Amino acid sequence: MAAASSFGDTFGSMRERGTSDGSGSKTRYHLLMTDGGIVADQPGKKMAGEAAIGVVLKAPLEEISERIGPAKDHHVAEYRALIRGLEAARSRGIGHLRVCLDSRLLVNQLNGRSKVEAEQLKPLHEQAVSLIQQFADIKITWVPREANAEADALASTPLGPLRPKPKPSIDELPLE
Repeated sequence: MAAASSFGDTFGSMRERGTSDGSGSKTRYHLLMTDGGIVADQPGKKMAGEAAIGVVLKAPLEEISERIGPAKDHHVAEYRALIRGLEAARSRGIGHLRVCLDSRLLVNQLNGRSKVEAEQLKPLHEQAVSLIQQFADIKITWVPREANAEADALASTPLGPLRPKPKPSIDELPLE
């Protein structure tokens, strides 16, 4: 997919090149990828259920995979993953950050292109914005799910035991 490869090309160049602050030194950017997952209480619906987050912070690598308990919808899990990732970056003293999310809703809300209408997201959005303002330079971009596979896998891992088991095929049924 072109978008995924251009994402990799862009980040690779940015990481190697950085930007100059006028003193001739390079600014080092760190990459943060986050994802939230949910196993719906009602299979087939993206509604309330048990949620987890996945966070990948690179340069150097840190991975977080945590079950976060019940969530009203998957956007809550997405915001909670982002907040956890921003907190991890700040605790390391990172000032220059590139954030990649596969949730267009969050990217648009955080970049001011969409209003936050869902009541359960408003406090999470405010918390994320408060953290974002603590960075010297931060850019939040959307990436396709395939480009966010590491964070997606981390978000899915704690939920594995909760996912519905597939029904056995006819070949797996016991013979009588």
